[in-house]
Amino acid sequence: MDAISYSAARAKLARVMDQVCENREPMIITRQGSESVVILSLSDYEELDETAYLRRSPENARRLTEAIKQLEAGNGIEMELKDLTD
Repeated sequence: MDAISYSAARAKLARVMDQVCENREPMIITRQGSESVVILSLSDYEELDETAYLRRSPENARRLTEAIKQLEAGNGIEMELKDLTD
């Protein structure tokens, strides 16, 4: 994850925001004497928020963790969204 100072981010905020959205990569904004912050795209934030919501239920958390393990082990099945709605 890249980092940039508050002053540099402020001077080129539009470019920083474009980079974060285009690369789908959060960026740390550092501040002297204060805690750093992270800027990320709205879509990435919404994905994180949805995952946190799903993990609030112990059963959902277990199922999600198991699904991730299966995908990482190469046991996933690639499907198109349209195949799920037919």
